Amino acid sequence: MKDFKRADRVGDAIHHEVSTILLTEIKDPRVDMVTVTGTKVSDDLRHANIFYSVIGDEERWAEVKKGLMSSKGYIKRQLAKRLKMKYLPDIHFNEDRTLEKGGRIDSILFGLQKEEGSE
Repeated sequence: MKDFKRADRVGDAIHHEVSTILLTEIKDPRVDMVTVTGTKVSDDLRHANIFYSVIGDEERWAEVKKGLMSSKGYIKRQLAKRLKMKYLPDIHFNEDRTLEKGGRIDSILFGLQKEEGSE
């Protein structure tokens, strides 16, 4: 059996709870359709980096970032109620653009494949 660090377990719990809070409790239209893609908690459990993704242009990304920053206090209070930890990690929201990059790579590969087929 693999041993997991406590930071990993706390990260999984934070990931689940933040996803639930964003989906069911936050009514801010700026954070509508945001996906929490990952959470990384420091070993000392003082900081939690929450990675999120959204579909849209740069304006949409900026809008979501502002919405998450304004909802940060509420999210942290809800986490404190649900996780019952002595010290709740300070949460930081970070953009995760890997889906966007993957889509760009797919379109390039598709273009190359199409180009080869026409020759």
